[in-house]
Amino acid sequence: MREEVTEMTREISNFLACDEDTVSLFLKTFEAPINLNECYSDEEKLNFLSSLCLIADYKDNQNKFFFPIDPQYSFPAIVLHEVWNADSNLHTLSDLQKREDLVELNVRYKQSKKIVKELKCLYKKQLPFLKRKAITVQGCSRIASYISELLETANNEILAVVSPPHLLGEIVWRTVVNRMSNGVKYLRITTFDEILRHGYEIAKNEVQNYDETLYIYNNEYLPEKFYVINNVTIAFFIPDIHNKDFKFEAQIINNNGLSNKYVKTFCRLKDNSINYNDLVDKIDNFRSQFLSKAQQVLSNNEIKWLADIFDYGLFITNGKHNAAVIESAKQKCLMNNWINITSKGEITAKYCLQNILDYGD
Repeated sequence: MREEVTEMTREISNFLACDEDTVSLFLKTFEAPINLNECYSDEEKLNFLSSLCLIADYKDNQNKFFFPIDPQYSFPAIVLHEVWNADSNLHTLSDLQKREDLVELNVRYKQSKKIVKELKCLYKKQLPFLKRKAITVQGCSRIASYISELLETANNEILAVVSPPHLLGEIVWRTVVNRMSNGVKYLRITTFDEILRHGYEIAKNEVQNYDETLYIYNNEYLPEKFYVINNVTIAFFIPDIHNKDFKFEAQIINNNGLSNKYVKTFCRLKDNSINYNDLVDKIDNFRSQFLSKAQQVLSNNEIKWLADIFDYGLFITNGKHNAAVIESAKQKCLMNNWINITSKGEITAKYCLQNILDYGD
């Protein structure tokens, strides 16, 4: 048995590109939550594991404990992050397996599956934070870890009212896909800004190739952001009043009465929303017109870049387009009011929900 653990430690160490002591600490969390007060010297290692959403932490009085995230989601999510960086047209790890040319990524995925198989016999869902009435979680990776663990418990329905920047990445999407494949209904409300930021093709893929029901809220901002899981557990984001947005801070509460209130809020927001399926054809037609106009000004390579901005938003594949082409296309598109560039340098196609509705009519 000791030899098996040593080999597993070595495999995980190679996969994560970290030292074996960090992996040994990670494996200890599978036995019981680790108290930071008893291992301050390991805090850097624990923070490294937390940043990868392999473990999460919770506080109990003066103590801070770390517990493992379900490896069937956490390890493949690491690969999915690499896949999304490699090609924005690959939405899941099933898409990766169809691309035999991406040899290194497929090897990484096989390694992750082997590790998950080995860890499966050690893992037992702990969810120690649910023993408490309410907890507050701060930071994107911590929230993602908690949400993933909660979503995995869903056996009937998940209601979500979320939009960027609180779409929490690979581990949450990986978990949601798994739950949908097991018959769990996933209904989500977002703003049209997500379509611009995350891309028309990505949203279309979610609703056409999975069982997600997506609604576009008929307003620029969502008044609340939350998840309701099994009509019992609520995870809601804390408003950022100064910036008219929401913080990377969430509260998680187990309460039937409060969950009923949020279910009613979801229904009210849904009544003021449009099913994304009803918009897909209209956006597709608008896209054709949008690119047709741009074709009169842009070169073929510049048009390809603008089409990718429309289709994949901030998920456009890194390095896919020549830097000189991008710079030239940006200047021409800005002059013609075809793109937006934020203060952070984020580029999105410039159109809005009303454009789509007007064009459809």
